[in-house]
Amino acid sequence: MDDEKLELEELLHYIGIKLKFINTKFPNINVDESNIIGVLMSSYMDKFKSKLSLEFYDNPISKIDIDLALDLYDFNQIKNEVLLEFELPPELEELETKVKIKTNGKVFIIHKNDIDPFPSNPHAHWLDSNLKVDLSNGKCYQVKKHLFTLKKKDFFELRLKANKLGVVLPNLE
Repeated sequence: MDDEKLELEELLHYIGIKLKFINTKFPNINVDESNIIGVLMSSYMDKFKSKLSLEFYDNPISKIDIDLALDLYDFNQIKNEVLLEFELPPELEELETKVKIKTNGKVFIIHKNDIDPFPSNPHAHWLDSNLKVDLSNGKCYQVKKHLFTLKKKDFFELRLKANKLGVVLPNLE
């Protein structure tokens, strides 16, 4: 059914389908997956009461939700995008302070002031897999479902690198 919430793989597959349709409808604009995800995030972040973009993936949406957001969006705006550089107010700058760690070909982001304490405070966002890593025990979660646990070697290397970058880590479990 179109109103069932999509798992991550289904979401990405459906975005691929929508991307082909949008590029047919707007042939003179180079729309890519990141544009579509940006539209969906801007459409639903407030509804989910999310403050950080990575939290978008913690709130599954349906094909109907995707269709509503994308059908109402004028993709001609993409060619009119302007990038501005300006300073963020201190309270926003503090919220977005993050550490990026690369280890064994994997990229992790740790928000120093993440408003979501699950699964640990702080925790790491594993970018390529849309998983959250509990920094107290290495357990990996998608949404709030435990999928697997990092190998001890990988987990301790992640903690070591985070510690070297000044991240205050939770106690080991």
